[in-house]
Amino acid sequence: ASVMTVEFWNGSAWTSFAPNRAGIYEAARDMVRADALAGHGVEFVDVGVTVGTTRETPLIGAVDDRGGFRIVTAPPLCFDFADVIVCHTGVPDAWVVRTQAPMVWILHGRPLAAYRMEQATGLQSYSLYAELAQWPRAKRLVSFWPEHRPYWEVVVPAEKLVMLENPPCDGERFTPEGETYAIPDQHRGQINGLICDSWREDVDIYEVIHGALEASRRLHGLRWHLCGIERQDGPWAYLLAALRRAGAIGEVCGRVAGMEARYRAYDLLLTPHRIVTRTIAEALCSGVPVVAMIGCAVTPYQMRPDDPASVAEVVEALVATDPMFRRRLAREQAERFNLHVFGAAMTAIYTQAIQASMGAYA
Repeated sequence: ASVMTVEFWNGSAWTSFAPNRAGIYEAARDMVRADALAGHGVEFVDVGVTVGTTRETPLIGAVDDRGGFRIVTAPPLCFDFADVIVCHTGVPDAWVVRTQAPMVWILHGRPLAAYRMEQATGLQSYSLYAELAQWPRAKRLVSFWPEHRPYWEVVVPAEKLVMLENPPCDGERFTPEGETYAIPDQHRGQINGLICDSWREDVDIYEVIHGALEASRRLHGLRWHLCGIERQDGPWAYLLAALRRAGAIGEVCGRVAGMEARYRAYDLLLTPHRIVTRTIAEALCSGVPVVAMIGCAVTPYQMRPDDPASVAEVVEALVATDPMFRRRLAREQAERFNLHVFGAAMTAIYTQAIQASMGAYA
C-alpha cells in the first residue's frame, strides 16, 4: 500500500492479495483502510500468494470491495514514487532497488512460530526476521502484540522495534448488525460455538477441541462449528468422530468467504490463543464473546487450553451470563481495534521512519 500523509508524503507497502484466504492479508487490508481514514493516499501492491513452495503470479487491477471499502491492486511502478514502503511480506528486489525510500516492516508472524518452522524445516524464517532488522532501509519493525516484546528484542534493535497495544480490525465490516449466516437446521444446536483458528507452529486447536467436547458433555444442546479445517482425515478423523458421537458437532468446513455474516450466527468463539488474533478481534467487533487462553487482554472468559475441565468451566460460565451483557462487553473491548486510533499510531511511525531516513542521508 502506498501511504501519503496529510503533509503530502508518499509511501507504499506490499503484501499478497488474498481475500478470505489469509489473516495477513485481512490485517494488511485493515491497515490500508486505517491509512485512508488518516488522510493518506494508499496504493496496494500484490506480490502473489505463496501456496507451499509455489508463488502465484502477482495481480494488477484485482478488486476487493468488501465492507464499503474498495481496494484495487496497483502496479509495482508505484514504488518509484514512495516516501515510505510498508512491508507485510517479501518482495522482488527489482521492484524497490530504484528508490531509497525507508521501509516499515510489519511483524505479522509470531516469534515462536518462526523459530519452530526454521528449526523443523531449515527454511529461513526466524533468521530472516533477524536479517531484515539489520537492513539500513528497515527503519521500523512493528508488532501488534506487546506480549512478544521480550522475544523480538533478541533479534530487532531497540531503536527500530515498535510494539503497538492492539491490532487493527475494521469495525465497519465486522459489526453485530448486518446479514447473518443461517446455520443449517441439521447442524444447529441450542447453543452454537465457533472454532476457526488455522493451524500454527506455536499454537494449535488440538487441545481446546477436547475442552469443547467436555463442555458439550456438560451443556445440553451445545454444538461446535469448525471453520478453517483444511483436512478431515488422518488424526483429525478421531477428533471429529468423538464430537460426532457426543452429538456436539455442527458444520465442519475449510476456509470460507463471508465470515462477517458467520460470526453473527454464533453464541461464542473458542480459541487457544492468548494474543489478539484476527479471529478474536473479528469476533469481538461482531459482538461475539470470546473464550481464550489465560492472559488474553480483551476477554474476561479465560481458560487453560491444555485442561479440558478448565475450558468447559469457562464455557459454562459464559453461557450462564446474560446474552445482552456478554455481547455488550464484547463490543466495548472491540473499541481497542478502532481504525482511527490505529491510523494515528501508524502515522507517527511513518514520521519516525522518514525522519530516520533523512538523518541517514544528512
